[in-house]
Amino acid sequence: MYQRRTININRVVKLLQGAGRSGASIPDLLDQCDIPRQLLDDPDGTIERDTFIKMMLLIMQQTQDEFLGFGQGRKSKPGTFSMMAHAVINCPTLGAAIERGIRFYDLFELSMHSRIERHGDIARLVVKADPRLDFREVIIETSLFVWLRFMSWLVGKAIEPQLVKLDYTDVRNDEEHRFLFDCPIEYSADENAVSFRADFLDLPLVQNELSLSKFLKDSLAQLFDGNIHNVGLPAQIRAI
Repeated sequence: MYQRRTININRVVKLLQGAGRSGASIPDLLDQCDIPRQLLDDPDGTIERDTFIKMMLLIMQQTQDEFLGFGQGRKSKPGTFSMMAHAVINCPTLGAAIERGIRFYDLFELSMHSRIERHGDIARLVVKADPRLDFREVIIETSLFVWLRFMSWLVGKAIEPQLVKLDYTDVRNDEEHRFLFDCPIEYSADENAVSFRADFLDLPLVQNELSLSKFLKDSLAQLFDGNIHNVGLPAQIRAI
C-alpha cells in the first residue's frame, strides 16, 4: 500500500454534502480548513491529507456523528469506533476480531451489513448496502478501506488486497479507488467485496490495550497512512 499526501476535491465535496445534510456549516468548515470556495469547482483540485483529516474531525464535532452525515438519519456517536476496537482487541486471531467487530456494528440499525467469508486460500470481506442509501458509493468504499487498514494494524502486517469488487460504475474515481486499494478493481460486479489471502485470518493480534489507546488518539491519520509496520519487539513476542 502506498501513501498519498493529497485528496481529490471530489471527495471533499462529497464530505461536505454529507456534513451539510446533518446541519454542519459548510462555510465555517471551509474557513477553519483554509480551503478557498473556488477550489470546490476545480475537478483537478486537491487538498492536503492532513487538511482532509482535520475537516473530518471538525464534521464529527459539529454533527456528533462518526458516520459524517452519511448514515441517512442514523448517527454513530463519537466513541463508537473506539468501543468496537476495545471489544476486539483481546481476540485470539484476526478472523475472530473481524467477526466480533461485525457483530458489534450489527447492534445498530444500519442500512448496511458486512460479513467475512473464507474460500480455500482466499478470504473476502463483503459489504451489503441498501441501494436506496444516499452517498451509497462513499459508504461502501470507506467501509472496505477502513476495515482493511484496521485489520492491518491489528496484526502488524499490511493486508494487501488482491481484488476489489464494486457493484456500480464510477470510472471518474478510478484513480481515487486505486489510491484506496492499490489492486485490480472490478466495476459493475454483483457485490461489493475485497479479497485477500485467507491465512491472514489465522494471525494473532499483535496489539493490546496500551497500543490501542495510542492508536485511538490519532486513528484517522494512521488509517489513512497505513503505517502499521512499526511493530516493536514486545508486540512480536506477544504474537509468538
